[in-house]
Order: sequence, then C-alpha cells, then structure tokens
Amino acid sequence: MLSRGALTLAEQMGNQHARADALLNLSVQVSEDDPKESLRLCLDAADAAKRAGLRGLEVINLANGVEAAIDIGRWDEADSILAQLEGREVSGFIGAGIAFSKAMLAALRGDLTTAASRLDDVASRMDATDFVQERTWHLRARSVVNLAKADLDAAYADAMNAVAADPAGMNSPLAVWVAARAALWLRDPVKAQAAVEAMAPLRGRWMEVARLSIEAGLAALAGRTDEASAGYRRALESWAAMDVPLDLALTAIDAVMLLPEGAVPGGAALQAKEILTQLGAQPLLSRLAAAEEPATAGT
Repeated sequence: MLSRGALTLAEQMGNQHARADALLNLSVQVSEDDPKESLRLCLDAADAAKRAGLRGLEVINLANGVEAAIDIGRWDEADSILAQLEGREVSGFIGAGIAFSKAMLAALRGDLTTAASRLDDVASRMDATDFVQERTWHLRARSVVNLAKADLDAAYADAMNAVAADPAGMNSPLAVWVAARAALWLRDPVKAQAAVEAMAPLRGRWMEVARLSIEAGLAALAGRTDEASAGYRRALESWAAMDVPLDLALTAIDAVMLLPEGAVPGGAALQAKEILTQLGAQPLLSRLAAAEEPATAGT
C-alpha cells in the first residue's frame, strides 16, 4: 500500500509533517478493515502533527479520532479527545464534524436534547454546503440520533440517503450499518435486503462482518433459525476478535430481538448488557431490555 510506504519513508527521514500526512491517509484507508487500528492511526497522526507544529492537521486527526472512538465503543477516549479540542479555533467542515460526533455521543447516552442542539448548531451550514462528504456525514450522524430516539423510519431514510449520495464514499459503511439495523428493528426484510445490497461496493474485514450479521438477521426474519443463529455466532466471535464492543453489543441486540431465546448465542445478551452499561448507552440498554421480554408480553 502506497500510504504504508510513505509512512515508512517519513519515519526513516524523521519528517513529522510527512508522517502525519501518511498516518491520516492510512487511518482513512483501514477504517473499513480494522476500526480499532484506524483510531490508533488517527491519534498517532495527531501527535505527529502536533510535533510538527501543524495545529490544523492535529485538529483534523483528533476530530477523526472522536468519531472512530464513538463508533467502536471507546467513549471515554472520545470524551478525552473532545476535551483536547475544547477552546480550539475550529470551523468549517471539521467544526461541523465535531458537532456531528457530539450529537451522536449525546444521543447514544440518551441526552436527546443536547443531540438535537448540536445538530441545530450546524443546520444552516448544511443548507448551504455543496460538499458531498459533509452532507453524507451529516445524514449519517442524524441517522444515529434518530436510531437512539427510536425513530427507526427516519434513521433508515437518513442513512440510505447518505449511501445514495455517495455509494462507495467514506461515510457509506457506517451509514448503511445504521440503515440495516433500523430495518431489522422494524422487522422489515425488504428494507434490510436493500441495505445489504447497498453494502456490495464496500470492502474490508469490518464490512464483511457487518454484512454477515445483517444476513443473519434476514435469515431470522425468514424463519431460518439455525442459519441465523450460526451467522450471529460467527459475527459475535468476529467482533470480539476485532475488539469493537459497540458493534458486538448492537449485533447481540439484533440476535436477542429476532431469534427464539434458545437460539441466541450463549452469553450474547449478558455481554451486550455489560458493554452498554459500562458505556452508559441508555437507549440501547432499553432496546435490549425490550428485546429480552417474553414474546407474549403486553398481548
């Protein structure tokens, strides 16, 4: 990979500017393959930029790091990075991106008022921008907020609109992941199948596990319980190996919701509860608790 070669050369030369650029490029390229590694590279790039005195490039990498930390379930690290960004002069695309991350983090913690406020802060900019990546980033963030507040139709629509605007773009993998989840929580196989099909141009190890988990959900909706259970088991094992706890917890919620109790992979619900409790992800804990209720409850 050219970026790894550029990184090696920069390190050999001791050039922190070139090293920061190479690390930034590499962090974006590996995100669909190894999100945890992408986060590490973001933070290394920020450190290199700081050493080189490149404050703007440092902020870009810190902003990318916040988003990565939220997505994999390292929210204490996201908080730490946001603290580093406090008081910085940040505007434009990166300022909007930081607002998106703050909105997602607040929503996932159940603070929907703050989430809405952060999105309102950049609403006028979204009305004016022609930058496709900024529009898709905004739609992706809004889809997460809508998922957290249980507006599943809106979450699906925002996420799929982000994918439609830039099918193989930088925001599409995480957007389609939200779309697929909203479809499964709606128990809508047509929408879920459309999300799986939208994953076709996307590559990487993370993306393959995401696809596997949604296909397991489709099998569950179709009543193919054994196939679904086996698919969920493989997906959960893969998420654990990749050390992405939020993806593991989300997939466990799907399994608990869609499978008969005896077909849910052993320990999945407990593991998800532990992860979500540690994160303070109240909306997702509520979703898990509802999924664990007997199917006859309320009838």
